[in-house]
Amino acid sequence: MSVVTSITGKLGLNTVEWETGAQRAKRSAKELEATMTAIKTAGVAVGLGFVAATAKAAMFADTVQDLADGSDFAVESVLSVQEALAMAGSEAGNADRLIATFNKQIGEAASGSETAQKAFAAAGVSLKDLASKSNEELLKQVSGNLAKMDDAAARGAVSTELLGRGAKNLNFEAFNEELQHGVKLTE
Repeated sequence: MSVVTSITGKLGLNTVEWETGAQRAKRSAKELEATMTAIKTAGVAVGLGFVAATAKAAMFADTVQDLADGSDFAVESVLSVQEALAMAGSEAGNADRLIATFNKQIGEAASGSETAQKAFAAAGVSLKDLASKSNEELLKQVSGNLAKMDDAAARGAVSTELLGRGAKNLNFEAFNEELQHGVKLTE
């Protein structure tokens, strides 16, 4: 009988140990399941973030392309203007207004507007320049000449007339430096 009692006791202890081990395994399985659910959720969030970033990049590219198409500027030049604005203390998003105002002033000067022609003359751009240079070349010329102007009031008036209100307090030295170098598409 003592052998049976001994076996029964050992079986009881083994059963308790087995149940304890089974409970630990069950807890570990639940923890693993929770971890996998968290990883899955994080993966979905990362995937959605990637999709959103891709969509924003596509919208940005579309906006830049539209601006280039409507302004006689190459895409790289639009990007250069955006970068130059950002480096000169303005916002890159102001490039569309700056380019639109500048193109409008070129058109008005070409159509005989004395105000536009005088503003270009004050910025060191002749009627011959207006007739023979691209809009991109003209912007670089205007930017370079504005950067050299010592009279801040005159620079502010001319830049506002040719480039819009956002250009009035622009740091033209920094703007010109960046604009002349252009966007570095590869390094």
